[in-house]
Amino acid sequence: MRKIIAGLVLGLITGSMAFGQTGISLYPGGHLLMEYRITSDQKAFTYAIELIPQGDGTYLVRTEAIGPASLEELASDVPLLFMWSPTLWLTSGWWVAPYMMISMMYGLAVEPHKTYVLPGGATYVTEETIEIAGVQAVKGTITAPDQPGERTILALAPDPRVPYPVWVRQERQVGEAWEVEFEMILTNYQHG
Repeated sequence: MRKIIAGLVLGLITGSMAFGQTGISLYPGGHLLMEYRITSDQKAFTYAIELIPQGDGTYLVRTEAIGPASLEELASDVPLLFMWSPTLWLTSGWWVAPYMMISMMYGLAVEPHKTYVLPGGATYVTEETIEIAGVQAVKGTITAPDQPGERTILALAPDPRVPYPVWVRQERQVGEAWEVEFEMILTNYQHG
């Protein structure tokens, strides 16, 4: 489940662009800037994706990741490898599997207080609508029956102008408590 969740977290943004069956295929166009704070293993990064219309139907796509890492970490830590080498995970379908399933089966217009059953027995149980960086999104939790001690909190905006998740948090159960292993949260959203 950890690989699937890590893939969910990191493959959500550009992975959906690469496969075309997800939120970006519903995107109505225009300039888009989404900036995130990403934390993992006592490390913090900022990540940005910007789509800049070129006037001829194409977009200039800018991504940027800023954060500290040693060369050893870059060679051995998959999330860090993603941060500095995003093209490597674009070709790995397993990275985006749960998100792809949600978006292909149900579209991104998820609703509050619903249960979405994914192939393989995983579920995405939605809760209330929350606001992050000025964006309204439906918060939910992905769990898998074969990994009872792991879960991912995922917030998706039903608005097609927000084609990527606004919050993803991977958690592992330790005793009665849940500890955050990885979190990606939207800090700035602009569309025009």
